[in-house]
Amino acid sequence: MTETIDAEVEATMKIEAEAMDLCLSDTLEVDFRRGNSPLTLHWITERHTCLKKDPETIIVIDLKEMTAWRLKSQLLPGLDFIDCITETNQFLFLDLERERYCRAVLDGVDSRFTSIFSFPPDAFDGEDLYYEILFMSESKECEYYLSLSDPEEHLSRRVARFSINNSRNNMHRCSFPSKMLDIKRLADPDSFAIATEDELMLCSRSL
Repeated sequence: MTETIDAEVEATMKIEAEAMDLCLSDTLEVDFRRGNSPLTLHWITERHTCLKKDPETIIVIDLKEMTAWRLKSQLLPGLDFIDCITETNQFLFLDLERERYCRAVLDGVDSRFTSIFSFPPDAFDGEDLYYEILFMSESKECEYYLSLSDPEEHLSRRVARFSINNSRNNMHRCSFPSKMLDIKRLADPDSFAIATEDELMLCSRSL
């Protein structure tokens, strides 16, 4: 039974990877907006460019390593890019239709999905999770940093660190007196710069 379950999990999380030749041109113009383009721009990071070929197939270009890979998986359709730790090629996606998250490594033949999870509906004591502000932790794969808002005010005023594999999770929070405007990951992946209406601050893993 264990072998059967392991095989099913491996088949679900598997990403087929095929290397592609990457050529640079100083004269050829790139235009993904034309109607007959076989590829569409899907998402970008400071290191990666992702093109979508069809719902189950993407092409990930690593501009640091100058490599390109065609990746295919049954889990790719409907996934929206949320976060990336560029140096380790870790990616986080939101499947809004199924209300779940998918975490993956997109790194050539080592590409694979590593986890599929959802946050418990009562995890945040009456507060709403802001989907557009959610970060992975590099130090612990089960930990995530997220923005919380009061459901009545609909304003993001808190950042929390949450562990998805601990039913008695003691969530660490940092609250702000004014609305949070933006949050950016720093060079240390578990540190962030946070801008509110009144101030700019640095926040470490301990919040």
